[in-house]
Amino acid sequence: MAILIIGKTGFIGSYYYKYSQIKEKKFFTSSKNKKYYNLNLIKFNKNKLSNFIKEKKINKVVVLSSISKPEDCFRNKKNSYAINVKGTKNLINLLIKLGVYFIFFSTEYIFDGIKGNYTEKSKAIPSLYYGKQKLIIEDYIKLKSYKNFAIFRLSKTYGFKINDGTLFTNILKNQKKRRILKVADDQLFAPVFIKDVIKIIDLFLEKKITGTYNISGDYYKSRFQ
Repeated sequence: MAILIIGKTGFIGSYYYKYSQIKEKKFFTSSKNKKYYNLNLIKFNKNKLSNFIKEKKINKVVVLSSISKPEDCFRNKKNSYAINVKGTKNLINLLIKLGVYFIFFSTEYIFDGIKGNYTEKSKAIPSLYYGKQKLIIEDYIKLKSYKNFAIFRLSKTYGFKINDGTLFTNILKNQKKRRILKVADDQLFAPVFIKDVIKIIDLFLEKKITGTYNISGDYYKSRFQ
């Protein structure tokens, strides 16, 4: 059997491509790179994708593809809704129809951040438009009479490549340019290392673990700390 990773060229997809330790055969999609199966969530061909999944004997899928920057979702609501909600719903419908196991990447932004210390049982009340889009998909999946899936509510994720634009590499890059960084001292978060995320993905795919999970680092700090 094989695994399909939807979203090769994004931050998590690009790291996963290089550092996953899972032994099963993997296929990747991209809307930008022609080397991989072309998949645009706004206008993908359901029959073509269905035939590809059957032909390659894919029985596990990781759904990474989305517009994931909250500011981009807010600035272009129509386009982000078309990808993050409409297109993703169509994709989820197809995966359920084919009976494959899938992991859907949601976000910590389904919570408004007022209460803090959230668990998987905490009530989701998003304040950001991006969080609202992800919660729509979470609820949509859970309304289906289908249990063969996992949902990851991912915390802020950081990498280790100098140009990946993530938390610590971005601080280093700005510090080299002697830029003053303004950061919050009253916002607590628990960032997670990308290689830990990859290990979690591999484990869930190997064991086909189901359910909804908040994925974060071990310790929480303020942005200033």
